Amino acid sequence: MESGLNSIYSHTNIALLLEYRSTKKIYATFFLFAILFIGIFASITFQVNVRVSYSLLSTSHRLNLTTRPCCGMSTPSIENSISSKSFTTREVSMNLLWSVQLGGWSQSSPILGDIDGDKKLEVVVGGENKTYAINAEDGTLLWTFDSGDARATNPVLADLNYDGILDVVITTREGKVFALTGQNANVLWQRTLDGGIITSPVLMPSIHGDRAPDVIVGSGKNVYIFWGSSGRNSGLFTLDGNTTSTPAVGDVNGDGHVEIVIADSNGYVYLLDPKTPRVIWNTRMGKDSFWDSPVLGDIDNDGVLEVIIGNSDHKVYALDGFFGRCDWTFTTGDRVIESPVIYDVNNDGLFEIIVGSTDNMVYALNGSNGSMLWEFHATTYFSPVIGDIDNDNNSELILNNYEELLVVDGSKPALEMRTRIFKSISTVSLGDINNDNKIELIVNNGTAVSAFDIPTAGVAYYWSYQGGDIWRNNNVFDIDPDMDALSSTTEKLIGTNATNPDTDEDGMPDGWEFVYGLDPKSHDDASLDLDGDGLTNLQEFQRKTNPTIKDNGQDNTNDSEEGSNEAGTTSGLIPYNSSEILFLVFIAVVTVVSVTLVVRKRYATTREKHIGRKEKKSTSMRETKTVQEAAEKTDQAHKLYFRSLYEEFVKQEYSLSFLKAMPESQRVAFGKWVTERLISEGKHEIAKDILIEIGEYEKAIPIIVSLAVYYKSQGNLKKARELYKLTANLYRKLGDSQKAKEIEDTLK
Repeated sequence: MESGLNSIYSHTNIALLLEYRSTKKIYATFFLFAILFIGIFASITFQVNVRVSYSLLSTSHRLNLTTRPCCGMSTPSIENSISSKSFTTREVSMNLLWSVQLGGWSQSSPILGDIDGDKKLEVVVGGENKTYAINAEDGTLLWTFDSGDARATNPVLADLNYDGILDVVITTREGKVFALTGQNANVLWQRTLDGGIITSPVLMPSIHGDRAPDVIVGSGKNVYIFWGSSGRNSGLFTLDGNTTSTPAVGDVNGDGHVEIVIADSNGYVYLLDPKTPRVIWNTRMGKDSFWDSPVLGDIDNDGVLEVIIGNSDHKVYALDGFFGRCDWTFTTGDRVIESPVIYDVNNDGLFEIIVGSTDNMVYALNGSNGSMLWEFHATTYFSPVIGDIDNDNNSELILNNYEELLVVDGSKPALEMRTRIFKSISTVSLGDINNDNKIELIVNNGTAVSAFDIPTAGVAYYWSYQGGDIWRNNNVFDIDPDMDALSSTTEKLIGTNATNPDTDEDGMPDGWEFVYGLDPKSHDDASLDLDGDGLTNLQEFQRKTNPTIKDNGQDNTNDSEEGSNEAGTTSGLIPYNSSEILFLVFIAVVTVVSVTLVVRKRYATTREKHIGRKEKKSTSMRETKTVQEAAEKTDQAHKLYFRSLYEEFVKQEYSLSFLKAMPESQRVAFGKWVTERLISEGKHEIAKDILIEIGEYEKAIPIIVSLAVYYKSQGNLKKARELYKLTANLYRKLGDSQKAKEIEDTLK
């Protein structure tokens, strides 16, 4: 017992000190020495900061750099040596290659692909009531498709009829879905949905083993899945709210199968299993609508995709893909209505989130915790794209609003270039449309689609379209399978392996070598010293320093002479000489000893009181733990009992008479438990009957409605009508006669 009390005493010194904070003698003594210590420390630190600042400014002067704020940004801290430079903003040199009038108003984002088998790219874009296919090399019109009195959304491309040539899928605001041959716009299949469509179609690998991908379309509260080859309806989900968000697709929970991530107008984010089909999880992030699309990527290097999405409530959310729980949030100054993008903007081997807000700011966020890397003042209403505009091998962020295009170096950040020679009403698109090993820019200004040549551009691009790639599935893994910050398209062009992040196996990722001008196909450059600072290129990568700059810290010291954690900054909080260190240590010791002596006088007289509180708290904790353990055991017993009942229920072929034979309380409890299991197994009909039997009408209605919609889409109108009538009856039982009448009037 005595040793246990001694253990308690040894862990409560801080608590005792706080308890006696009202004692005047302690307070006065501590305050006096704290003021003395802080004053001396601040004085010495100020002297050191002056020395460091002078050193940095001298370096800046010698390098012909300045520390003026750039483009309306606040003056950077002297400790941020990268941001302390200023960069010249210049006009983007662009030449108009061609322009095609769209004959009406369009907000469609162009897509590029070889849709006629000529080994060259074409541009496909939706218009007022037509879809246009344009020869990307010279701007000649390949074909137009008349979708009727319906404005087309963003098209997607894939081979749907197994001929080796990309075909086109478009949707319209009025609820039509068309699959067209890429060569001549012949209709492969079409569908008309009950609700309008305000989001883009998305493609995913077939869940049936078909060679053609499946097509995902959101309409009203429903999410439809169609066979890409035939248009056959193969799945349906009904959400709590309307589908205001374009879906994202990927193996989110690591089970080897693709899932669908989508958000609705009521603030829910869903993970849907299209194969079962079932809802794996749904998480509500407030009550505001999601207007942007979720983006998928492994942003914390845990091997599982995360879901990143912005909301009208001003926040950006990162959700764990496996459980759907919120990992972190970041609050902007206004709504987030356009999709984020994922990219390693500062070449540190970690992925950041780039997202804009209607507060006229663009933010770069740390993927692992959501902390802000930088913010940049820019008015933009569309998702950025990422490509090398200045041929430095480092892809820039390309932002646009209605008036101008901005080119931002995300590693600084700094506005490098801008232009106002065109207006854009949607996200711009990137691609090498004339095989000159340079990327070109495709723009839709609302009434015409135009192509621009950029003489300064390089070959690399990463996030080149709205949605990322020609399937628009918002999954960075499909763009960059090996996550080395080089897209598969770029890796093909430079000859590296798109599935191996380190093609030459020299310990340096392909993307990092490419950005800094090394050879990602040769392991010999790992042992070289590109900047002559005494560190090999491999050591520079391991230290996260720039292999082309001898002095990353700008402190007149080579990187090899710095500590192993050299990161390009110089701290101004390090004392200048040993005498100052000794004096600070002396003051600290005097302060601690003085306070300790005063505290000990009061310590002995209050031990028993404190021990009593500890023992009382310990007893309370033991009692609470006992109650929790008992509750857990009871819950476990219920689950075991329900499992045994379920086995018997299955043997009786889910007969409701088995349920009716139970006592009332047991029937309700078992009914709630078993319906959750049945829904997860896709047995919605049985779950619906059980919920009605136990009087859970509100839970039964959404299931009945989703079944009715499914049967209607399959052409079984009789079954759908029966289910709608059942829904009306349940609304009457709930006392909502008005809702019941609305359904009955609709049936008439």
